[in-house]
Parts: sequence; C-alpha cells; structure tokens
Amino acid sequence: ERGFQKMKAWYDMARKCEEDYGSQVDYEEGFFVCPECGEPLLVEDWPKHNWDICPICGFEFFSE
Repeated sequence: ERGFQKMKAWYDMARKCEEDYGSQVDYEEGFFVCPECGEPLLVEDWPKHNWDICPICGFEFFSE
C-alpha cells in the first residue's frame, strides 16, 4: 500500500512536470527530468520523498 502511494505521488508529479514544464518523462523506465536542475528523478532512488520538491535541487514543482 505505501509503495503504491509513493509510486502514485511520483507519477502525479511526473505528469505535472511533463505537462507544465515539458520535462522528459519515461514511464517505462520510471524517471522524469527535473525542469530546474535537469537531473533524472527515479522513484526508487528517493523512497521516503514527498515529491512536492526536487530531492536534488529543492525546486518547488508547484511554484508558479
């Protein structure tokens, strides 16, 4: 259950970044690219992350 919630949070943020920022997303490989720092973000690399911000650069995905 918890793993599903983390995957859904990652998936939702990947879709948002793809739609709002044009970020590259690979749903099959399980990564999306942060629109600020350009780093690929894999859900399995950040299992305890909340996905409101980039775990690398701190970019707030919901800031407009």
